[in-house]
Order: sequence, then structure tokens, then C-alpha cells
Amino acid sequence: MLQREGSPLRLLVAVFGAAMLVLVATVTVAYPRVFPRPAEACYNDYVTPRRTADAPAMKLAGDALSGLPDDAAWQGVATDGIHWFLLTSETPTGTRNQIRTYLIDTGELVDSNLDAYGDKYRFSSGEVVNGLLYVTVRGHGSDWSHVVAYDPATLEIVQEADIAHDGYMFPEGVTRHDGHWWVIFSGCGSFEPENAKKSAIVRYDSDWANPVAYDLFANRGAEIGGQDIWWTDDAEVLITHHDRGALEQWHWTGAGFELVRSYAMPDEEPGRPFGQGFTRLDGRWYFAGRYSDRVSELEFPP
Repeated sequence: MLQREGSPLRLLVAVFGAAMLVLVATVTVAYPRVFPRPAEACYNDYVTPRRTADAPAMKLAGDALSGLPDDAAWQGVATDGIHWFLLTSETPTGTRNQIRTYLIDTGELVDSNLDAYGDKYRFSSGEVVNGLLYVTVRGHGSDWSHVVAYDPATLEIVQEADIAHDGYMFPEGVTRHDGHWWVIFSGCGSFEPENAKKSAIVRYDSDWANPVAYDLFANRGAEIGGQDIWWTDDAEVLITHHDRGALEQWHWTGAGFELVRSYAMPDEEPGRPFGQGFTRLDGRWYFAGRYSDRVSELEFPP
């Protein structure tokens, strides 16, 4: 009797439980699509680069360094005039944050640090400034962004600065100009929906204090993809833009940056234009190949 009387109740409980499981599964799947966290939105939109339409095409002048190890995610190249410093954020075996030093004249590997920073974080691009190799390092959110300085002779850390600022995520490149440090962030900007995905340049004083952010796409819609930065003179900067497959020239107005022109990057392999870190040496421009494992010279302007 008890078993027969309890059966409808058990059936009702089972049906209710199944319905709740379906509801939970539906919300779990659908919620991130409708209300994604900023980091997830960035990663979901960070797809194979789209080549900039109707832009002058950059030309490949040749390779300056080739035959690099088959490492994933080459991020940047820097130089002191004698060496190339190659940065990678991750290898196929999962090792992260490596620095390799090559002689420019011969292409010989002369030094390496294959465990240059903690595995919880990832290298971006870098540059040699005042005798030190500065590398931007990104975390998994907006509350952790650092710039780390290495001694080029030993590849050991000598300085480190916390540069997290106002929700901006993924520092990708650093340079020094006019007494300030300038860092390009690839996104995602502050967490309000209208600012969810931005590239921005953030200026710091000489001690990495008093940050001021300049959003690059405030008048063009929300975008991500800024990868590296270089001042060409007192009033213009160049940045690589991975999402557009472009090199972009921006004019400094004194209060912000205005886009001057975009240049379409050539492919480092079919369908994948250059779009990572770059550097300048003797008036020439050199770009790290994320997929092709080489350093190539590109003609700018084309």
C-alpha cells in the first residue's frame, strides 16, 4: 500500500527533477552567449584575422631570421642592434614564456631562458629600452597586467611593474616616448556593455604611475586586436592589429589618437596575415611570425 501510494509522488519528484536539470543545462549553455563575461566575449571574437579592405598592401622584403623552433604563439621580436630577442607565450608542449637570443649577423642562437616567467601568465610583445628588455605580461583578467624588465645579457628579471588599470585587459606591447611609458592593450576595456571590447593605449609616467587611457576605437565601434606599438616621430604611432590583419598609423593630437591610415599585412602563411610584435632596426621594420616561425622584414610605407 505504501509503495503504491508513494509511486505517483516519486514520479512527480522525478519529473520535476528532470525538468530542473533541463532548465539548469539550458541556462548554463545559453547564459554565456547572451551575457558573456568580458574575457569570454573577447576570446570568442578573437578569430582568424580579417584583412583590412581597401588598404594599401604591405610588401614582404624577405626573412631576417628563419628556421626558428616549431613553437606556438610567437609574440614579439626586439633588438639591441646586435641581437634579436624572440618572445613566445606558449609552445606545443605547454611550456610558456620563453626568450631566445640570436645574433643578427649570423642567426646563431646564443642564449635562452625557457622558463622566463610563471606558467599562470603569458608573454606578449616587448622592446629594448635604455639597455633593458621590457616585456608585457598578461594574466587571465583585468586585475593583473605587468611589465617585466630583463637584463639582455643574462635574460634574468631585474625590474617588474604592476600596470593593471580600470578594467583594461591583455597588455600586448610597450614603448617609451617623451618621458612616458606607453602600453597597447588589446581589449576588453571597462566592463560596461558599450565598452566591452576595445583596443586602447595607456600612458604611464616614468615610474609606471598616473595611467591615462586613450581608447583607439571610440568612434569606430568596439574592437579588439591591438598587438604592439612604436612611435615613429613626435606625433605618430604604429600599431599592429591582429583582428584586422593590419598595420595602423595613428596621429597623436595631444589629447588622444586619430587614425591616419591602415595598411594590409601580407600573409606569413595562406590566410594568416602578420599581426604580432614588431621592431625597427636601421630604418627597417621587422615582424615576428606567429605561425611561420621566422622574423621577416616588411616594407613600410608600401
